[in-house]
Amino acid sequence: MPDGWVITEMAGNLQQCESVGGIAYSVSPPDPDNSMHICFNPTFAPIPVGYVNVQASSASICDESIFHSAIVIKLPSTTSETFVCGDSPIPENYAVTQFVGNVSICGSLVPSGFMISLLTGDGPYYVCVIAQVPAGYVVTARDSLFTFCATGGGYTVYRADAFSDGILICAGSDSPIPSGYVVTQVTTNGNCQTVYWSDEGYKIEYPEAVGGTTICNVTGVPIPAGYVDSGSGSPAAPCDPFSASTIHPENQVPVVPSTYIGIEADVTNSDITPINYDCSSSTGNAPFPNQGTAKNTTLCP
Repeated sequence: MPDGWVITEMAGNLQQCESVGGIAYSVSPPDPDNSMHICFNPTFAPIPVGYVNVQASSASICDESIFHSAIVIKLPSTTSETFVCGDSPIPENYAVTQFVGNVSICGSLVPSGFMISLLTGDGPYYVCVIAQVPAGYVVTARDSLFTFCATGGGYTVYRADAFSDGILICAGSDSPIPSGYVVTQVTTNGNCQTVYWSDEGYKIEYPEAVGGTTICNVTGVPIPAGYVDSGSGSPAAPCDPFSASTIHPENQVPVVPSTYIGIEADVTNSDITPINYDCSSSTGNAPFPNQGTAKNTTLCP
């Protein structure tokens, strides 16, 4: 079956399919404009990327001994909330905004569902912890008592790049740091503390485009592409308990001059014949030590 296509029904037992058990299917690409009844199996007939499961299908189109179920799929709305069943994938850039319990349209095995929305603005948005925070957004507060999210609570999220001077976020594995950002301060954020999480917070921002940026070496937060670490140190006050580093753009790393200029260890082995000067009889300090037979002493001061 072509990648991204769906099985729309079983076509029965066909003689030409005997080598694979005699089972045939009708397949098609998903319809971006309308809902579709499909046969679902997470292994060989998954829901296409970007689509959601909105209800169990009553159509007798699938063999339950082969497929988990028949379901109805569609693309979620980009302008308003969309209801999805509790076992539906959540597409990229969408967030769960509400838990919906005791629903019958998703079948007896999935008695609940969610409302999801596409996040496009700066925020704030109030989302449930059930699904991951969309890329580019950060958690600025946690609330374990969000009534619209049921068990687990919810988050307040903002788009990170809406703040030119950085933003204070919650620290933790549930609070992703967007790509390209660095931690410049470890602090406390009372809005982040729940029975499950501490009040630790991070200030994050983009590193300076010119010059150095002091960053906190927080575990799991990489140095952004195009930057290099030009000096690390022990834990510093803004970063404690993490160490601090200074990073620069790759083409702006400061050059530290050497304290001395090295010399060849044995110039006599080079292809150039050395010229020795003996100015020991001259007045003043001799510019070179006596290296043997005097030559060109007229060049001495």
